[in-house]
Amino acid sequence: MNKLERVLAAIDGRQPDRVPTFSMLFDTKPINDALGRPHPQVFKLLEKPFVQKLADRTTWLWNILAHPNLGGAALFMTALRADVKLGFDAGLAMYYGFRVINHRELQDIAGRLYQFVDDGFGGIYAMYQGGVITDPEAWKAFKKMDPGRYARGVRVFFSFLNWIWGGKIALVASVGASLHQDITEGMGFTNFVRWSRKDPGFLRDIIEYKVELAVEAIRAVGQSGVKVVWLGDDLAYRSGPMLSPAMLEDLFGDGYRRIAEAAHNGGCRILFHTCGNVLDLLPMIADWGYDGVQALEPTAGVTLAEARRRIGDRLCLVGNVDITHTLVDATREEVFDEVRGCIRDGAPGGGYIVSATNTHSALNARNLRLMVEATEEYGRYPIDIT
Repeated sequence: MNKLERVLAAIDGRQPDRVPTFSMLFDTKPINDALGRPHPQVFKLLEKPFVQKLADRTTWLWNILAHPNLGGAALFMTALRADVKLGFDAGLAMYYGFRVINHRELQDIAGRLYQFVDDGFGGIYAMYQGGVITDPEAWKAFKKMDPGRYARGVRVFFSFLNWIWGGKIALVASVGASLHQDITEGMGFTNFVRWSRKDPGFLRDIIEYKVELAVEAIRAVGQSGVKVVWLGDDLAYRSGPMLSPAMLEDLFGDGYRRIAEAAHNGGCRILFHTCGNVLDLLPMIADWGYDGVQALEPTAGVTLAEARRRIGDRLCLVGNVDITHTLVDATREEVFDEVRGCIRDGAPGGGYIVSATNTHSALNARNLRLMVEATEEYGRYPIDIT
């Protein structure tokens, strides 16, 4: 089997030759470490007053360079190169629209405000600060991305990456648009709850726009030749769902179904990413039409054995490798032990992919490679781990 065949077999719930591995790496520190390159000290440069003044006077240039089909393509070309070097079967690429406001801030197409901070290693990281869509008037004034134009950019982006990397790794496409997470972060969770009570019609107008944007973008992914879509849309805290299942279904259920249908109509499989304890939501995610669920955080109390018990073979399970210790500073033996346990609990019968639960700057490239090596050692079918 080649890498794409292996990944598709697992997502379909079948047994490939071995358990596949998936990388959602886009933080520059572990990417540079994997490629043996120095990590640029960008944040330290931004602390210099003359650099700040220069950046503020040239935001127009930075916004040209930051376009997904320029800066975004360059970032994920590098990320995919690192994924291939580390040995992953599948790697994430994300089309994501934003504009630089000044040397400290940016705003994305969902209305989220971010501030540039130190990534912990002298590099740069965008930290979420809040949302700008505070009420119906702010929504009317908000500059919205035309779904058709956005989709054309998505098609160019993923067609290019698939042309370069399609034979070397299975691409997993994120279109940078979601429902619950985009809306709650674009207006702030408190505002979201307030307007859900005060004027649900206002929220439904936003939801309908978000669904149209995501559907058009996912159709474009299908046209690009990429076969797997990843919808990043956090629904849970570590303690459990952010909203009741009934409220999730009422507000977002139809939209999630339309997004999954758009992926399938384009010949793609679609994975639902959500952090937190999602055990209670697994049947709902399957009912919405998704092929798999990714993250399954062990630090949120999620085990693969319990996830499999609750959902059976209705979803491919992707993830469960810890990013707080195992993929940061654990020993080789600890990494191998955790991966062996994941494969033991998630892989028998098929429908499982090994992956980190998420990504951040402190991930250790060495331990990511060890995760891949452990999967290659323990993940051959038929699984025989006691």
